[in-house]
Amino acid sequence: MTVRFSVPNRLRGHFLDASLRYLGNLLGKSFVYDRDQNGGEFKFGQLFVRYVIRPDIVEMRVSPNGEGTPHLSHVEAFFHQVFGFEYYPQSFKVFGIGLPRTATTSLTVALRNLGIFTLHYAPWMAVGLSNGIYHCQTTDDFDALTDSPFPLIYKQMDEIYPGSKFILTLRDIDEWLPSIRYLKGDSLPTYRRMYYGIDNYDEDVYRARFLRHRDEVTEYFSGRPNDLLVFDYSSGAGWDRLCSFLNLPIPDKPFPWVNRRPRQLR
Repeated sequence: MTVRFSVPNRLRGHFLDASLRYLGNLLGKSFVYDRDQNGGEFKFGQLFVRYVIRPDIVEMRVSPNGEGTPHLSHVEAFFHQVFGFEYYPQSFKVFGIGLPRTATTSLTVALRNLGIFTLHYAPWMAVGLSNGIYHCQTTDDFDALTDSPFPLIYKQMDEIYPGSKFILTLRDIDEWLPSIRYLKGDSLPTYRRMYYGIDNYDEDVYRARFLRHRDEVTEYFSGRPNDLLVFDYSSGAGWDRLCSFLNLPIPDKPFPWVNRRPRQLR
């Protein structure tokens, strides 16, 4: 069975080229892009996807790749996340430096809704970080970068990209602990060990790390109120504070709150 569908394409120029590099990093060797044909193919779980990028839409043909029922909605949602936002050049970079599971995905969606070209999570940077390499094509490509590894390297990003804005997302620590336990600290073991120094969940270690990260960030940016926003979701974070910090107009839509787990799983 082959299914065809399309999503809007709002990317132009650099934003399109950088998004294709992102897809290559994320999807690995299965991702093929032929510039002459303006399309290509890749594997997405149990699906095989062929795509063509047109000026206003991205067309896809999706077929099963092995056993299992195709989850077409996942492919469509993924491509909409990549191609569905309209971005504008920014004069500064933004780094989301809250630990994983502190509403970093919500911040990412908010920044994208403000027209800021934003990356959430870069597992492919782990090899470079292990070798002391912090500056790469990914950090150059995006105007905002959130989640791992950026809470680990905010000092290096501050040196490499002077004039950047940093956002420390926080939440109630007793709500964060069961959420981060569900994630096992980070989905990538390398980052998990960089954050916590252990492979398995330990509440005392994780609690101490959360508090230490909060204190270290606020101390590092002490006396620089224009460079750091402490964005605490447990005390009503929203458009007002974010847009004031970034000097951008408030959009006419609710502030996003995504990736919330059902209460019984917390």
